[in-house]
Amino acid sequence: MRGGNVLLNCSAESDRGVPVIKWKKDGIHLALGMDERKQQLPNGSLLIQNILHSRHHKPDEGLYQCEASLGDAGSIVSRTARVAVAETNIKILPRRSSSLSEAGWKMYPTALECSHNSILG
Repeated sequence: MRGGNVLLNCSAESDRGVPVIKWKKDGIHLALGMDERKQQLPNGSLLIQNILHSRHHKPDEGLYQCEASLGDAGSIVSRTARVAVAETNIKILPRRSSSLSEAGWKMYPTALECSHNSILG
């Protein structure tokens, strides 16, 4: 959800040494130093803090993969994790009709409409 955090786990082991883990978003390696909200944890997981999302700006949504490499042994890429930001919409809809209370107050009934859209991948 917008403003929340996302944790994408990644772990790799080898009997030849400690693999180097890097992250990709939409097929491109992430430059983690360029965005302070995104950080790779010591265990290799990717933490995205304070998710950004607006109608025309969705920089955190996308397809993420971790890549573990070990020198000359090559590299392996994880399956894809899709990050989609859930949207919550709340609308207060006034009704056109009104009624008069016993105390003489004019009352306008309203309806509260809530919806939650989420895409899981």
